[in-house]
Amino acid sequence: MGSVEDTGTADGTERHDATEQLLGYQPLATLMYALQGHGVRGDLVAALEVADREDPEARPATVTCKPRSIDGDRMWFFGSDGEAIAPGDHITEATVIITAAQNRPQVTPFGEVDALYAAVRRRYPQIAAECQYIPAPSPDEPEDTPRAAEPGTHLRLRHGYDIRRIRWDGDAYTWSDGADKGRALATDAEEAADTAAAAFGITPVHQHEQDDPR
Repeated sequence: MGSVEDTGTADGTERHDATEQLLGYQPLATLMYALQGHGVRGDLVAALEVADREDPEARPATVTCKPRSIDGDRMWFFGSDGEAIAPGDHITEATVIITAAQNRPQVTPFGEVDALYAAVRRRYPQIAAECQYIPAPSPDEPEDTPRAAEPGTHLRLRHGYDIRRIRWDGDAYTWSDGADKGRALATDAEEAADTAAAAFGITPVHQHEQDDPR
């Protein structure tokens, strides 16, 4: 009978972890060089340790790259807190998110709808999302012309055949069409993303990943 002493545990757990590290190394190396181009230093060992640009003495943040089960085991970057950052092949997106955290902006740099878009993309990749601008009606347009939603910037979400829109009304994220039009979701982008996902029948990620942190 063959020995398992050089292959990890009998169930292959250590070998699986080693494979994940191998698959995640190249994306982490690419991310490290991208961050360096933005003035953020990182050291790549088993994970990418990202130094705090404003406080070099602070404990480095850790970025890993591993499969995410709710996205078909696609490789994703994860932060020290276990939160998903971006897909492993989306280096620019990951760089923007990490450097934004380093800069600690006091306001959302790209607008509230863009912040919700980023939260949905990061937390619920199975939901198709796009920012959509609906112009004001033309003066020549008949008053009874059907419109998808009120004029302004909306986040259009689609899951299967279900399509919904959300907008920022100045105080909170609200549904901007359908039976729930005008009802508030949340003031925080990630909380609004969780509420929107629940409306599509998707288990909120903070509940899902407690059982499966990948």
